[in-house]
Amino acid sequence: MKVEGPFKAKSGETCVVCNTPVSEDDDAFLVDGQRVAVMRAMREEFMLNPLLYVTRLRPEGMVFSSRQPETLSGVYLWMGLYVLIGLMFGGACAHMALVKGLSSRRWFFLGFFFSALAYLALAGKAVAENAPEAPAGLGKIPSTRSSAACPGCGAGNHPSSRQCGACGAALHPTASSEVASAARERQ
Repeated sequence: MKVEGPFKAKSGETCVVCNTPVSEDDDAFLVDGQRVAVMRAMREEFMLNPLLYVTRLRPEGMVFSSRQPETLSGVYLWMGLYVLIGLMFGGACAHMALVKGLSSRRWFFLGFFFSALAYLALAGKAVAENAPEAPAGLGKIPSTRSSAACPGCGAGNHPSSRQCGACGAALHPTASSEVASAARERQ
């Protein structure tokens, strides 16, 4: 910190110590290039810690701050990493639990708190006996069949359609619908 002066104060300036107007008989200083006025009676107090009074005048923020930014504590860094890894393993465990027909909520929390250990324990578990074939949202990859042309108008229709969607003509299905196949499997 560099303090230059004293210089002659100008009328209209305000003392940085007591916040009252100064006269031309009072002093002014340059502290790190910033001009500040000080009443003669407050000069000794100002000289004890000039940076204290100058920092009050400076705007706070990222660009203008005279304080050093606080560094990230190691505790916060490790806790943040633990939460991030916990969320990743929790999501992976919940997904695998759904596929195996187990409680996804339970395995999410186990994966969150125990990370890789829970994932490995779940990987070793067998598929539950009462597990549904495919949980909602995790079903098979949809496949499309080639459309069948209507003999009357030539419009494309699903191969399991019994009626043309364009002209209403009767069609002979060439494939069974997936809805009918699923109903047969449930019986």
